[in-house]
Amino acid sequence: MREELAGYHPKLIYLRFVQWVCPHSTMQRVRTHLLRLGGLNIGSASVFADVPTFTGGVHALNNLTVGIDCFFNVGCIFDLGDTLTIENDVYFGHRVTIITSSHEIGPEWHRASDVTTAPVTIGEGVWLAANVTVLPGVTIGRGTIVAAGAVVTKDLPANVLAAGIPAKPIKDLPFDPPEHADTPHE
Repeated sequence: MREELAGYHPKLIYLRFVQWVCPHSTMQRVRTHLLRLGGLNIGSASVFADVPTFTGGVHALNNLTVGIDCFFNVGCIFDLGDTLTIENDVYFGHRVTIITSSHEIGPEWHRASDVTTAPVTIGEGVWLAANVTVLPGVTIGRGTIVAAGAVVTKDLPANVLAAGIPAKPIKDLPFDPPEHADTPHE
């Protein structure tokens, strides 16, 4: 019963209200500001084209940290059973799914056994294209691009193009720091 009533947590109700007031792909900066007011840790200049679907329990929203100048397209799903850290200048395509929890393998009559969690970190400047899925415990290195439809099951190094199921680096990307790289974000 308690689990079912968790959907009535004030923060989750507030997120549903924000979704109603700001339909997807409209009022993006207003939506993001309202999400901040609702207690989400979202850096300045970050924008949400839609309110993501959040899962992971009543206190899950505390597990999310979003850096500066990030963009989140429509249909994203964030499982926040553990921490999800999204660094600066990250771009999420349509329907990106980040999962921080899974299950141990149980006996044949109940394969999804005890819940396990592991944090996910998305490095600075990363681009996750449409329909990417990132599984628990993964770190994606700075400047990496993950191609559409990929499933990231293990850490990816910095500055690579990764694709496939499971995602693997298929090409090194040039590292060319922008002229303002020494200037911190404000």
